[in-house]
Amino acid sequence: MLTKTFEFEIEPVSPYNFNLTINKHVKQGGINWYFITPYEVRKTNEVWTGFMLNEKYYGVKLKFIGRVENPKIVCSVFSKERISNMEEKDLENIIRCCLGTEININDFYQLANEYPSLKEAVQAFYGMRSTAFPDIFSGAILAIMLQRASYGRTEKMLEKFYLNYGQKIVFDNKSVIACPNPRKILETSHEELKAKCKVGYRAYTLKAFAEALNSKKAPKCLAKIENFREVEDFLLNIKGIGKYSVEVILFGVFPCFPIDNWSSQIFSKALKLEAKDSDSIKNFVVRNFGAWQTYVYDYLVNYYAQN
Repeated sequence: MLTKTFEFEIEPVSPYNFNLTINKHVKQGGINWYFITPYEVRKTNEVWTGFMLNEKYYGVKLKFIGRVENPKIVCSVFSKERISNMEEKDLENIIRCCLGTEININDFYQLANEYPSLKEAVQAFYGMRSTAFPDIFSGAILAIMLQRASYGRTEKMLEKFYLNYGQKIVFDNKSVIACPNPRKILETSHEELKAKCKVGYRAYTLKAFAEALNSKKAPKCLAKIENFREVEDFLLNIKGIGKYSVEVILFGVFPCFPIDNWSSQIFSKALKLEAKDSDSIKNFVVRNFGAWQTYVYDYLVNYYAQN
């Protein structure tokens, strides 16, 4: 049982819609998007989630008490032991990064006005932010499970992986399963991963990723990463990780556009492009939206997946 160790408030840059940010209801071929872990607890204006930092697991309760134009989030952090001032600062920065609270999206909204479909998406999801993973392994798990799999199979692999190897944390009368510790995966055989999680060849990629993170130079906390190229080079040197996986892992931290066959149909239609192939669509988005490509992805996918 984790106990509350500190609490702080965030006043996001407005507009900020907490519920649309946390509870993205996109069903991508059957798989629901989640915030930090598939096994967090979500209610209107509240979420209980958790993650690992420096080999310690933390529970996090977020409660929205403001309005879209005057937003405020109360963040309560739970742990097994006392937290140092430095750890408090790191945890606060991570939570802010995950929630996208410091991003001023008004510039994006002005740009969106030039594209009818994007303008409609902004009106439907006004105040929604793109979210990020707190650590690099959480993003890697999703990226690896998405490889060469239907979304239904991805969801089943994620479920088995978290249930078998995730860390159960209990706090504030809630139970959450957080991302597995990479060290635990290092100690697990390929055969066991395949048998318990039905991940096939992905067992080798999961193990390779866990081994890469075991290096002292490995970037673990996404909120602390400043150089995209450096972390991209690190990730691409891991066997089984390609550019699509890199963009899934770094989504919400850096401008990313992880287009695939499913989403390319949405973008081609929404942006009224003659091109149907992923590369041409991505080039158009990067060229015309630059730093806002992540938000183009999030808004259009959320809007068209529900309409």
